[in-house]
Amino acid sequence: MAREDPHFRLRLPADLKARVEEAARASGRSINAEIVQRLEASFGAPSVTPEALTAATHAIMTSPDFFKGLWDSLRQQGWIPPEAILEKMVAKTTKKP
Repeated sequence: MAREDPHFRLRLPADLKARVEEAARASGRSINAEIVQRLEASFGAPSVTPEALTAATHAIMTSPDFFKGLWDSLRQQGWIPPEAILEKMVAKTTKKP
């Protein structure tokens, strides 16, 4: 961003200003650059209507391939279902010495 860009005065509540300052520090940007980045991101993000989100969720949740793929992926990553963990714990605690 160049110094020749138009200037814009902005009033912010103190708590919001503090949050912007902290976010700028954390991201290594100036306060101005942080605000510009966040504004640009908000304009670039596609808007999703609640109806579209509901329809997409329904399509995913009713697809048998979705759950099979999710389950297979979790198993490949070493995830153990909670029931299996509980069974192992019970087996360990009920073993006789």
